[in-house]
Amino acid sequence: RFLYDDDALFVGARMSKRPGSRIQASMARRDKVDQSEHLLVAFDTFLDRRTAYVFGVTAQGVRVDRYHARDDETVFDETYDMVWEAKTTMDAAGWTAELWIPFSQLRFDAKKNLVWGLNIHRYTPTLNEDDYWAPVPRTVRAWSSRFGTLTGIERLRDRRLHRRERAGGGGVGHTL
Repeated sequence: RFLYDDDALFVGARMSKRPGSRIQASMARRDKVDQSEHLLVAFDTFLDRRTAYVFGVTAQGVRVDRYHARDDETVFDETYDMVWEAKTTMDAAGWTAELWIPFSQLRFDAKKNLVWGLNIHRYTPTLNEDDYWAPVPRTVRAWSSRFGTLTGIERLRDRRLHRRERAGGGGVGHTL
């Protein structure tokens, strides 16, 4: 689920697991998620089909963020550390992730109605399984050119103007 207010995008996801299976989620440093079950959410905020911001989290709560400067899933800058938050919980049925991504951490054109490229990737190491919302074939060097679209982000205020007005209270929430 995707929600937003004047300041941030919120992503909520529920990952189920097979009964009796385990979730592989060890503690690690930020951006080091190779052997842990994790979820990545990627945005092509200019819809240029070349660049992408990626935010992700392991089932244990280790955050990962990357910037893809070109259309190649395997080439990215993991030193691109943005300011955002993620929380996770695990239970017998699987795990849940909640991401809070401030719009101030993303670059995008200020338009009345935004259309972004979107992909979601879940990796389950116990099954050696990669699941994508918009599949990227293993034989193709691509990433953002294969994304689906995220629509429904509307009427975002200019962040500079909004900071001056913020003294009076909170924003209105919106659901996509």
